[in-house]
Amino acid sequence: MLGISNKFDADVLVIGAGPVGLAAAIELCGQGVNVRIIDSNKENRKLTKASGIHVRTLELLPEPVLEKLKSAAVHVLHAQINEIKRTGELNPVLDINLDGLSDSVVQGMLSLQQWRTEEVLIEYLEEKMTNPDVRRRVKVERGTKLIALNSHLDFVEAELESDKGKQSINVQYVIGCDGSHSFTRKLCRIPYPGTAHEPNFIALHTSFEGIPE
Repeated sequence: MLGISNKFDADVLVIGAGPVGLAAAIELCGQGVNVRIIDSNKENRKLTKASGIHVRTLELLPEPVLEKLKSAAVHVLHAQINEIKRTGELNPVLDINLDGLSDSVVQGMLSLQQWRTEEVLIEYLEEKMTNPDVRRRVKVERGTKLIALNSHLDFVEAELESDKGKQSINVQYVIGCDGSHSFTRKLCRIPYPGTAHEPNFIALHTSFEGIPE
């Protein structure tokens, strides 16, 4: 049973303050769980990265978060994949109609830079979520990384490192949300049986005259 006690520094330690870690922290806080969330990056990296937010994800988010995302994102109802011929002409490869595929409150998907999605989630987490038991706000602890884990019978000891030095804390659970190269997964010796592809992508970050940002 989760519940803060003198034995634990937090109920759950979330590793990684990307969309997955932030959404997990929000859900846990909403259930009265005492959460600490850390991220090794000292600031939110403003890269496009994962820009598609699908319907099932949107259904799980709190209403205020959903409304902010909808107002900031591009609503995608149709997608087309093309290849460029040697002549320079576009050849349609795949045409996808996303409208009417589900009975969700949101059709299609939302397209928004990952860092902007993170900003919406962070704002909700830090300003709106309060643990009713310990009465404290939850803030993302930037520039703090996990360096070691030791599992015991009824708790986990996590060693953290930041500019302030090293710190050892005891928690009931650790959630690794630190990406495809997860250090948490490696510490837990969880195998990664999949294969990694090395595709090339070009992301253009620019503004066009006459088009609002």
